[in-house]
Amino acid sequence: MIAITSERRSASLGIRKNRAGGQEDEVLKSVAAFANTNDGVIFLGIDDAGHVIGVSPDSKQRDRLELKLRELIKNRIRPSPPVQITFEDLRGLMVARIEVACGGAPPYMMGGVIYIRRGSSDVQAQPEDVRWLLAG
Repeated sequence: MIAITSERRSASLGIRKNRAGGQEDEVLKSVAAFANTNDGVIFLGIDDAGHVIGVSPDSKQRDRLELKLRELIKNRIRPSPPVQITFEDLRGLMVARIEVACGGAPPYMMGGVIYIRRGSSDVQAQPEDVRWLLAG
């Protein structure tokens, strides 16, 4: 239910499976990784195969989803990275778009762990990656 892509033209699209309890962590890892590495966009409402399945079209449900996402990002990623959350009509279905800007205060950590983007994956930063982030 999550599609993750970099805004850079050469980056590829990655799809995350919708696992109970794991979806929030996957989104948060990607937010932290994009904030540390490069701008990117996360779409909610796209299935494992890349098909648009949408999120609730109800405006109250969308408001709750946006509030939940903002609270999760604020409470679980330190420092809180710059994000914009919007909803778009894609092929007649509503999807959530989380736009993450490369932050100006790295490293951004989720649960004390630093994540970066490597290709189309979110990976735990190695010591040399942390040095690169801090040298920024």
